[in-house]
Amino acid sequence: GSKAWTAKCHSLTMGLDRERSKADPLSESCSWFEDFEDKGKHSQLDPGVYSNDDLRNYGRLKGWCPYYLARTAIYTANIVVFSYHYMLDPKIAELVSKNLTSQACIIFDEAHNIDNVCIDSMSLVINRRTLERAKDNVNKIDNKVKELKEKDARKLKEEYSRLVEGLRQAATESENNTYLSNPALPADILNESIPGNIRNCQHFLAFMRRFIEYLKSILKVQHVVSDTPASFLNTIYNTVCIDRKPLRFVTQRLNSLMRTLEIQDNGKLQSSFSHFIFCYPLSLIPKVLDIINQPYDVRTPT
Repeated sequence: GSKAWTAKCHSLTMGLDRERSKADPLSESCSWFEDFEDKGKHSQLDPGVYSNDDLRNYGRLKGWCPYYLARTAIYTANIVVFSYHYMLDPKIAELVSKNLTSQACIIFDEAHNIDNVCIDSMSLVINRRTLERAKDNVNKIDNKVKELKEKDARKLKEEYSRLVEGLRQAATESENNTYLSNPALPADILNESIPGNIRNCQHFLAFMRRFIEYLKSILKVQHVVSDTPASFLNTIYNTVCIDRKPLRFVTQRLNSLMRTLEIQDNGKLQSSFSHFIFCYPLSLIPKVLDIINQPYDVRTPT
């Protein structure tokens, strides 16, 4: 399916896998991406109007990846037409539109749909099956950490040092190495370092387990419950001692650990950890965010 193809493409364009393929000519690599990085990244398209089909054909002609060609072309184009989500969804905007200049003029067609798009972009459904998959994957990551400690503990120490230095340098070094979609991060957070209580990989995995178990516990309601972020954060702190600040850095910490362990995602891992994406907006306590908990029916598990 499309998710499997996306995961495969992602694994072949990550820095770690690219370095491995350069060292070993027999290892798998993506010639389309490598040729674009070598020759197409800093070139400009000829003047004209380009549809998705035009970009695909241009990519085939040049031997360049059409996807990365399109992403790069956005920043040199005079006019760009795309879906609301590329501008309003923080997870997608981080990859596509974050570098648009402050002088850019943005026009929303059919603007009455913006509310629905924003609600859809910032909504996340979590169920018991998702949390069980997340728990299993945390255990798999834990086993990978133990294996790496026995083979090359130096990598874990180097990762710890990078986390102490801060997020901005790590974000620059990992442009193509993100496993879990990140919300757009403001500059003040990029200048910070990962909180000490989730910096150590074992401490972070314990943090993830506590968070997952807490979410599982609150799904055991008998009627619909609506909660505010402030109330949710207060309860989770009093129940399992999870503070607000580490929640702001969960996706960044998880991406860092996945890169260190060199884990290739087949798409299932990312989907099982999708609930961690909402930790960042939750930690900011936006007044417009609601947490709605519905009873879980085993006959219709949603």
